[in-house]
Amino acid sequence: MTSTHPRTTPRSLARLLTRSLTAGAVSALALGVMAPANATEPDARAAITKIDLSNLDRGDDSAAPYLKGRRVIDDGHATRIGGQHPWLLGTATNGDYVVATWGQDGSSVRLVTPGGGNEKFLSLDNDYAVLGSDGSTLVRQKYRYHRGVSILTAFDVTTGDKLGRTRVPGYAQPLDAAAGTVLFSKYEKERTVSWDVSSGARSTLTRTIGYQADLTHDRMAAFTKDPYDGGKTRVTSISDPATALWVSTDEAVTGFSPDASHMTTDYILADGPGPSNLRVRTVSGEQTGRYQLGDGYFRSVFWEDASTVMFDARTQKASGIVRCAHKQCELASDLGKGDPYSPKAIAPEGRPGLTALGRPATTR
Repeated sequence: MTSTHPRTTPRSLARLLTRSLTAGAVSALALGVMAPANATEPDARAAITKIDLSNLDRGDDSAAPYLKGRRVIDDGHATRIGGQHPWLLGTATNGDYVVATWGQDGSSVRLVTPGGGNEKFLSLDNDYAVLGSDGSTLVRQKYRYHRGVSILTAFDVTTGDKLGRTRVPGYAQPLDAAAGTVLFSKYEKERTVSWDVSSGARSTLTRTIGYQADLTHDRMAAFTKDPYDGGKTRVTSISDPATALWVSTDEAVTGFSPDASHMTTDYILADGPGPSNLRVRTVSGEQTGRYQLGDGYFRSVFWEDASTVMFDARTQKASGIVRCAHKQCELASDLGKGDPYSPKAIAPEGRPGLTALGRPATTR
């Protein structure tokens, strides 16, 4: 759905919002109910499932698509992607993979047919793009720094049609799109806005800074204000943003499950290449899992189904896709080479995992 931290500036908060979107897609399961984030856990360390790639059993291949180098792997089958440094935005309703790529030859969004060819859908340059939860609407954000405006354009990835365009003063971060509506946040004005693509009408949904949203399943996470100035995470429905389902001063939501009943969370001011210590909670805050990768990070987190979370885990010695449910984890791919950029991250208060909330994706 995305943070180096001196004193917050508009650009640094925008970076945090971008990192807390992710990608992608993230987390839930059942590990036994633990205390909500604002309560004291009786034995927090006992609740941690530590992931050691070298000691995991090999399970079935992942049934959900993921990236391995320049290929999309889906149920054991590989499809090559054009372009460099790909990031999987999601799967379109027609079955195509929607992938953002970056490189010296330009950045773009590509549509990749499983087992077949791929084509460039649009150029990104330094722009940001998000595939909506409806699986058909792609929203591109162009931010013009010198003019201080954002241009949001919505496309249908299944037909190629341009659906609408709006010009927003300041930095507008697209969160999700579905059924003709785009949700975006404006951090400078501390508000979340709904844009009706067909009519062009915009209306303020809430005066909080949305950073994760699922319009299809009526769920949103927002900061009450700048988190570097004491802002809290607040999880609500989109239809009733005044009623909080969960509030935390310490954690930020990195993504919702496919049905938006669960979420993954990380330290609210996390920094680094990717998280290494994630919690799974229900949207009311009950902890159902906590997963820690020592001496490494999770490049991406996604779902295999409504109750099984998947990690693209990277350490200095090995990498692989890890499937976790309850307190059990197993490999969902063969082990690959290690990642030389894997850090041994240390969070505040001695907690492992001071790492990014997600990867910036002109992605997601």
